[in-house]
Formats: sequence, structure tokens, C-alpha cells
Amino acid sequence: MLLQRYIRRFHTSRSSRYTVLFEISTLRVVFSSKILLSVSAIPDYATSKSETYGCESDGIKKSSTRENEISKSSHRKASSSRIKKIKKMTALESQWQKPLQTIFDYVPTKYKANSTEWRIRRFIWEFKDGKRTFEAAKIVANNIIKSFGDAVKGMLFVCVPASSQAKNTARYRNFCEIVCRLTGMNNGFSAVEVEGERLAIHERGTKKSLQSVEVVKVNPDKVRGQKVLVFDDIITRGYSYARFACEVERNGAQVMGGVFLGRTIQK
Repeated sequence: MLLQRYIRRFHTSRSSRYTVLFEISTLRVVFSSKILLSVSAIPDYATSKSETYGCESDGIKKSSTRENEISKSSHRKASSSRIKKIKKMTALESQWQKPLQTIFDYVPTKYKANSTEWRIRRFIWEFKDGKRTFEAAKIVANNIIKSFGDAVKGMLFVCVPASSQAKNTARYRNFCEIVCRLTGMNNGFSAVEVEGERLAIHERGTKKSLQSVEVVKVNPDKVRGQKVLVFDDIITRGYSYARFACEVERNGAQVMGGVFLGRTIQK
């Protein structure tokens, strides 16, 4: 009602225009949400003070726009990062859904072990050192035939590589040859190379150590279009297997599942 009275004064009294403009400008601050409707009614000869308010308002809007753009950009980056993590986890989970066969239960050294568990520990440790290769290959081959049957014939047998090229050769070269001869699978030892360096935690006996290990490279020419069975000596949570399987599939292969000499158990 007060605003209507001012507007009537504006139309009836020509001499009071500037007073009305000043009062309307004052009311604009107090009743900002309502006065916005009357701003368009202000004549072209509006005072310089009202123009100053407009400039300040533009500055605030521009600043607010920049802040909104920064906020939206940060939100997009965060969303993109979450999407990548979700896609990565989905890819890993898809590998865990495939047939995974384990042969022995491996008890970590932080737990006490009975005599049988100690024999399994020593056997796996010696296999990692490139010893007892034929014995391990025979056990793995029998398990593969029992679990997968004749479906493995013609598959590519590929091992998750050891921490260095030297260790990988000592552990897997003869092992892969024997397993493939016994099962009718194709030997994929040469399809994987170890190069570069990274850090990894290794357990040996009752001790753990941080060591420099090398980065894996899969040869796409040797795996593309192949059905692959992956082998690793130990599976704990399955991340090493799943990441390697995803890398193999990125190079054009189809991973059918995994076989593991030991499965880490928690007591």
C-alpha cells in the first residue's frame, strides 16, 4: 500500500518526481522482492544513484556466476572421478564372478600353523623360488582337468607374473610348459613381459618387506582373440588377479577364470 501511494504521487505531482525516485530507491532496499516489479516503471532520466546500484548488482551477478562455474567444474571432476572408480570396481567384480579354483589353504605367518599347514607354506615358498616345479605343475594340471574338463584344450595358459623378469622366468617358464603339455593348453608364458619398476610388499617366512618390483606388459599380438585361463600362486582378496585379468582383456582376450596354488585364509 505504501508503494502504491508513492506511485500515485509520482503520476499526480510532477514537481515531486525526484523525491519519489529517492523514496522508491530506499524502498528497493527494504522491499527488494516487491520493488523489482516497479523498476521497469522508472523513467529513462533515473538518477545516477540508481545506475550505481545497477553496476553493483552486475558485479555481484558476475562474481556469483564465476563461483557457480567453479563449483560446477569441481562437481563435474568429482563426478567423473567417482564414475571411473565405479567402472573400475565393476570391471574387477566381473572377474571375481568367473570360475576361480584354489588348491591349498595358505595360512599367513601371523597365525600359528599346524604341521600340515607348515608343509603347505614351505611348498608354496619353494615354488615361488623356482623349486619343486614339476610337482606343482602336476598338481595344477590335475586340478585344471578336474575343474574345467576338455574345455581347456586350446585355451591360453597365462600366469600373473612375479615381481621381476628374472623371478618370473625361474618360477614360470618350465612350469607353464609342463602344465600345457599335461592339459593340452597353449603356452602363454611369452605373452607377458615384466618391465619398469614399482613397490610391492612381500612375505617370506615370518617377515614382510617392501621391495621394488617391475611393471607388467601384455603382448596384444599373442593374446588377441584367445580364451585365457589365468594362474597365480596365491590369492588373498583377488585384486592382483582381477587387475591382471582386466589388462589381458583390454588387449583383446577373453579370460575364462583363474587357478591358484593357494588361498589365503584368516583364522
